[in-house]
Amino acid sequence: MAKFLGHFTVNFADRELEEDKTVKILMLSILHGKSLENTPASKLPTVDPKSVREQVLEILNITYHHDIFFPQISLRKFLISEEDPVPKLFGFSVSYDAKEY
Repeated sequence: MAKFLGHFTVNFADRELEEDKTVKILMLSILHGKSLENTPASKLPTVDPKSVREQVLEILNITYHHDIFFPQISLRKFLISEEDPVPKLFGFSVSYDAKEY
């Protein structure tokens, strides 16, 4: 996952719905790599596909353990590169805190 750099809140007092007036913003580090969905194992000869699969499942277990849920999980949400063969999860814009629900 991207390194967490901080957070802040933005207020939009003119919005009609109360839940739209306050927006929580997360700042995360920049990730480099290719979509895991579109990157066949043959394009990353130094990467072990079994290890990648285990790492993706571990990343999902960690996020779920911290009560972060996604409506849909896809390999499009993971980046990978030969320089850093550990998959990186990104795109938390469509996620929610299970404790609030």
